[in-house]
Amino acid sequence: GTYKDDGDAHSTPGVSCGILVSAGYLHTCALFTDVGKIKCWGSNQYGQLGNGDSTITNVGDAAGEMGSNLAFVNFGLNPKVVDVQTGFDHTCVLFENGKMKCFGRNHHGQLGLSSAVDQITTVYLEGIEDTTFASLGTGRTVVSMSTGSLGMCVILDNKQVKCFGTNLQGQLGLGDKLARGRDANTMGDFLPALNFGTNRHAVRLFRTAGNTMCVLLNTAELKCWGANYEFVLGMGIPKDTVNSDGTISSNTNYIGDQPGEMGDNLIAIALPTGKTVVQLKVVTHVVVIFDDHTMTAWCRGGWNLGNKINGLVGSRLSDMGDDLHLIDLGAANRPVHIMLNWRATVVLFDNGNVVAFGNNQDGSLGSCTSSIYNSGYYIGDVSSDFGGGMRLVDFGTGVKVRALASNAYNHFCVVTHTNEIKCWGMNDAGQLGLGDINTRGIWQFEMGNNIPAVDMGYALAPCAGIGQQPVCIFCPAGTFIASGSVTCTSCP
Repeated sequence: GTYKDDGDAHSTPGVSCGILVSAGYLHTCALFTDVGKIKCWGSNQYGQLGNGDSTITNVGDAAGEMGSNLAFVNFGLNPKVVDVQTGFDHTCVLFENGKMKCFGRNHHGQLGLSSAVDQITTVYLEGIEDTTFASLGTGRTVVSMSTGSLGMCVILDNKQVKCFGTNLQGQLGLGDKLARGRDANTMGDFLPALNFGTNRHAVRLFRTAGNTMCVLLNTAELKCWGANYEFVLGMGIPKDTVNSDGTISSNTNYIGDQPGEMGDNLIAIALPTGKTVVQLKVVTHVVVIFDDHTMTAWCRGGWNLGNKINGLVGSRLSDMGDDLHLIDLGAANRPVHIMLNWRATVVLFDNGNVVAFGNNQDGSLGSCTSSIYNSGYYIGDVSSDFGGGMRLVDFGTGVKVRALASNAYNHFCVVTHTNEIKCWGMNDAGQLGLGDINTRGIWQFEMGNNIPAVDMGYALAPCAGIGQQPVCIFCPAGTFIASGSVTCTSCP
């Protein structure tokens, strides 16, 4: 099949009735779409919170720092923000005029400024000069952006994809390992567009917390490139090997770091017959939601893959295609959105319930158990953990979830049906926004009614309905791909 993407293309983020949350490594940002403004909290070591002052190390780790004391990021005379995404130590926003501004750490050029200088200052944040925006080509505007940990890919208004930042694993897809955005003459018209093959262009980029990038094409094919940690590329090629000192061994098998690996030579990932990807997240494992609300996963794992065994999926081509297992989520549960980190998979259903499977190190599952010997530390290791026996993440009596954070590293966040933000997991820099540095989700009585909402100092009216996160892709503004369809319809 093919996707309809004619007309004025625009990417509509999966917004929960006014709030979009993105969780970086040690910081979190929330976009309030009614006013087009963001607030950020957590680590500010490199200025990634956008408060113009990196001497303020953390925000949200002590009392009195949240609520009305947490100011909106001041972008001066720039127009409204329509999307926010957090990387490892940087943050990017997309304005409604199609310009993109990134701030925070810039050692790999991940801010797209042809410089390696971190950007922190108020002057930069408020700037309206071209030099304060990521440069992507003469006359070009950004339709959709997708962060990696230390880089970024964007879809432009001419349907081209350009990527910049670190490139040690070929994640920029340019046939080499040279960073883009760090040195002079590497951005703008100097930055090449990616080649996905004859008569193929991107309709959606998928967000990643690692160094693997994936794209959905107008042919409904899925193509991925970059790092192949634990066989995430699903092509049956040998995996990358990470040494004990953090270096990568020389016999690795990246895709996109050598000439001739992209374009028609980049094979599409084999998926089950008749299914089209509408949601995908990749870290050290890959989880996919299809247009019929079924879900699958691959690479090393077991509990976090939902296959009840600790093994490999994707190390052989015979693992893929119609041989991919579909995760048993229960007949009444229709997945609409996912979050991942290295340990866990979190799934939102259209009924507003959330489940998590994997292991509860650092509270990732929110299962309130700290010992591997206790029930709930591993979820997904026995058959009863799936299907009708799935254990729900507890956010309090009567609380339903409308949306998940778009990114996740060591902590997770959700937006509830009452437009409150609740976060759990690691909290060493105050990234949960709760006025302390206590991890949530490990110990008994930390979830449910005991997990407070983040005090944002800005209230939105409750929304009608629950679990209605639309899957929006490269379509006219305000439209999305409905379940079972490959054409654009109006967002609810």
